[in-house]
Formats: sequence, C-alpha cells, structure tokens
Amino acid sequence: MEKPLILREISDSDIEEIVNELGLNMPEPQEITIDENLLVKRSPDNAVSNVWYLAYSTTGSDFSVDILNVGRDKIDSISGTLMKYNKQRQDWRYDSHIRFDKKGVGTGNVFKWIQSKEVVSDYFEYDITVIEDGTTWIYKNKVGDNKFTWQRYNFDASAYSSMEPLGGERHHIVAASSLLKAGFQNTGEFPAVRMMYDDHVQTPNWGNYTSSQRFRDLEVSYMNDKDYMGLLKFEVDGLKGKNDPEGKYKTLADKYNDYIVAASYLALQFWGVK
Repeated sequence: MEKPLILREISDSDIEEIVNELGLNMPEPQEITIDENLLVKRSPDNAVSNVWYLAYSTTGSDFSVDILNVGRDKIDSISGTLMKYNKQRQDWRYDSHIRFDKKGVGTGNVFKWIQSKEVVSDYFEYDITVIEDGTTWIYKNKVGDNKFTWQRYNFDASAYSSMEPLGGERHHIVAASSLLKAGFQNTGEFPAVRMMYDDHVQTPNWGNYTSSQRFRDLEVSYMNDKDYMGLLKFEVDGLKGKNDPEGKYKTLADKYNDYIVAASYLALQFWGVK
C-alpha cells in the first residue's frame, strides 16, 4: 500500500517536476490483489440460512486466506495447498509449497503464508477445498492465465552496481556504452531499473541491432549537448513505444513508471543537475 521505498527519499515537488517533464504518471500506492468467493447455504425451503465470504490476497510479505461469516454457522473445514513460483530470467521455477487444514472456521484469517519478495517476480497457486454439511467446494487457479492474478513484482531503481538482478536484469536507463563514449567512466554508479529479462530485451538501447546502435548514438549526442532532461524524455518515449510482453500493461513505460521516475531523478543527480 506504500509507494516504492526509493520514491520515499525524493520530495513530492521533484517527483512532480520529473513526471511533468517526461510525460510519466504520478506514482500511486501499490495495490493488493484480492479474489473473492461467496458461499451460500440454503434451508430445505430454499431460504438463505448462511453466507460466507472467502477471500485470497497477496501483499509484499504474504499470501492470505480470509473468511467473513455472515451468520452463526462456522465452516466445517477449509484445507488446501499453496505453491510459489519464482521468475528466473525467461523461466518460471517452482520455489516452495505449504499445506494447511483448519476445522470449525469462523470469521477471520484462515491461513497466512509469510513469503517476502526475493526475486524480480513471483506468483502463487492455490488448491483449496471447503467442506460444509457434506457439500464440497473446490477452488484452484492452476490453469489458464488466472494463476498470474497472484503475481508480485519486485522492481527497483538504484545505482547499477548496488542493485541485485534477482532473477531479472538491471537496465541502465542510458546505455553504459553511451555513458563511456560521453566521458562518464563510473557507469556502475549510474542508475538502473531492475526489470524482468523479457522486458529488458525489449528496451530500445539493448542489443546489437541497427536500431539499438542508432538509439545509443543519439544518447551520446544528448549528453554531448548536456541536454540531460531531453535525453531522459528520449528514453521514456522509447519505452512508451514498447509493449509489455506479459500483456498486463500497455507499454513498458506504464509497467515501470514509478521506477523510471526514481531512476530519472538519480540520473539528474549523477549528472549534477539535481
């Protein structure tokens, strides 16, 4: 629910200036992902006798199963298996799992699996069984794109050498080779954004393509002219032209918006503008 840690170190006025200059969005609080199920119990005459509200949610530190009992009858049992998968470059790899089994469940937290974010991205699968008066409900998200509803991101912005890739990659917002050509030798101190691998290879200054080489030449020109804000706008526009490979965001600029804001501020500090 908080904005990224790196942005808490930057004043609101500086954030607003960068957002306006570069055509980005104002950072917003990070959201919690919640899925909801309603269980309805009826009497023999079809009247509603009890309702249970079952919810699954992820935060930066856990996956939780919670229930709200709108009535007096407790759920007989809720059991299940939770699994977590970590992103490692282009692959999703199994990380760990846990089982739970609760009896006589009323209102409150059914189970909380404490899992901090340790990789660039991870997601949770669940297979949950609810039993009440001989009726069984089964909830699972192991098939289709629905399982990625409980995906978490662990993006960041910092000096390249002080930030771990954590299964992703570190994207210099201005290419290291361009910085060297423009006379900046300490490229490890230049800000980068932690990205997923598939996103990084889409950035316009990545690789040995003709287009990326031309892009890096223009980066050098901006720095030679000391037009640093113009250079950052050029970088942002390049990311606005790249679609999110996951399809969750319209562009890479949208996906990494908050971290581009932070990295841009750090870049201006690096160049002595801030």
